[in-house]
Amino acid sequence: MDTTNKLLWQENSQDGGKGRDIIPGKRIKLGGWLYFFLVMILFEGIMNCVTALMEILGQGQLNFIFTLSILPSYSIIIGKLILITYLIISFLKQRCNAVFIGKVYAIIMLIILLIRYLCNLPYVFPFDLLYRVCFYGSFVLYLIYSKRIKALFPKEFRKRLKRDYWIIAMCIFLPIILVTITSLVLLSLYQ
Repeated sequence: MDTTNKLLWQENSQDGGKGRDIIPGKRIKLGGWLYFFLVMILFEGIMNCVTALMEILGQGQLNFIFTLSILPSYSIIIGKLILITYLIISFLKQRCNAVFIGKVYAIIMLIILLIRYLCNLPYVFPFDLLYRVCFYGSFVLYLIYSKRIKALFPKEFRKRLKRDYWIIAMCIFLPIILVTITSLVLLSLYQ
């Protein structure tokens, strides 16, 4: 078996040397603050979906045209939920890209929060802003400095996968494209 271009943990993998994206060696259990962050991120994603669904149902108009007109504006929430799911699966399966996805997710959420605050969009209150900045900031710092993260995901085994960039781009840009297209279509219909 040719191992010249393979990483150390790809040489002895059970899939015939094809290479996997799971970090090898003794499995250290997830726990502590990492579980806290993952549970809080999952809870936030679910709450965003429930809130969006309640807003849709609160409008009282559940016909096809109404749903089609507001669905793209909630596609950002769907994209966020997809990214959260990918993040949690990466951490639970201890994949080599988990730390990268975690950092990217936290930075994206900080940027979105900053944009919402600067644009004076609703639902950004000073306490909420402070809480989210502290939460996502501490998550990034935890991913950088935590001993558990360093033990679970050694730096020599961390890597960024090509699919990470595609998933992140689709979760960010697809909702923006859908919102833009829907806005243009609705503007042309009502003119």
